[in-house]
Amino acid sequence: RGLRISFCTGVRDRLASLQKTILENIKSARGHNVEFVILNYNSGDGLHDWVRDNLQEHVASGAVSYHHELHAQEWHMSKAKNLAARLATGDIIVNLDADNFIGDVPGVISDLFSQNPNIIGHGWTGRWHDGSCGRLAISKENLYRLGGYDESFLKYGFEELDFIKRAKSLGLPYTRFTWPGGSFELPGDHADRAATNVMNKINSVHSLYNRRLGHVVANTKTGWGAATVAHMFDGVEDHLDPIMPVASVPPPCPSFNDIQQLGEQDGVASDSGEPVWLRQALDLVLACHSGPSGSKDLVNGRSPAITIEEIVKLYPELKAIVEAHSLLTDKRAPKKAQKMGSQ
Repeated sequence: RGLRISFCTGVRDRLASLQKTILENIKSARGHNVEFVILNYNSGDGLHDWVRDNLQEHVASGAVSYHHELHAQEWHMSKAKNLAARLATGDIIVNLDADNFIGDVPGVISDLFSQNPNIIGHGWTGRWHDGSCGRLAISKENLYRLGGYDESFLKYGFEELDFIKRAKSLGLPYTRFTWPGGSFELPGDHADRAATNVMNKINSVHSLYNRRLGHVVANTKTGWGAATVAHMFDGVEDHLDPIMPVASVPPPCPSFNDIQQLGEQDGVASDSGEPVWLRQALDLVLACHSGPSGSKDLVNGRSPAITIEEIVKLYPELKAIVEAHSLLTDKRAPKKAQKMGSQ
């Protein structure tokens, strides 16, 4: 029956969305080699009971694969996507948010991956905030090559765009395709858009920082996909150890001037939608990371004059990046950071 497609949906307190889509999506997938992986990410809204009472026949038929993560304290986009993908049995992993309909997309994806199994497919409409940007399709083999989604990111934002950029770095062709199904947003969904925008910005800088250092494979130090889950409805806990990906070999670290020139040539600073903010943040992080002697070389001989602690005070949004990369307290950034902080 050709390639098997796993539509992977992580859900935490979004039962109302899943109730609107899952049965319709199961109907749409009939005749295709498809499974729906539903990951209950420790929801507290009755999701488990609803799935048990309404989807038993689909679980029994193999159309639905249901798993319950038992200990997560909060939603985390990368971790949920990674765990759902790990639990999938298909050849092709497709992220499917609970508020999305699939329409005729199984046939579209089957055709695309039959022609080239190494693409990174994206069912994005091109419009932000319409629920379509996360519709990524990739072979399970290539998802494992990439080390999954980056679990060191903050809990929401930019993980799918980082994944795409890393996939391109591994030579996987990026393919936009039309997604026949629609999406919706219920009242209260994404209520704190300002907070998610901040996390998105921070994660975008984290992503750019990693890629400029040649870190194409994610989670090489910690592994990914770890969790304690119960499969189906048996209530038996299964502890899943993290999958440890093989790190890619990074190229030589570019100089500060090299990175500035690259940013000007290929539009790096447009990743977050706020070029000035991203450029300033990138300059600061790279300058900090270089260390006292390195900083002097990277900024054409100027002496460092501001500590990381002071930078974090000026730019609180950089704290997560500083902590994530364990930058030492005695490393310093150039004087220009102080000027940028006062803007």
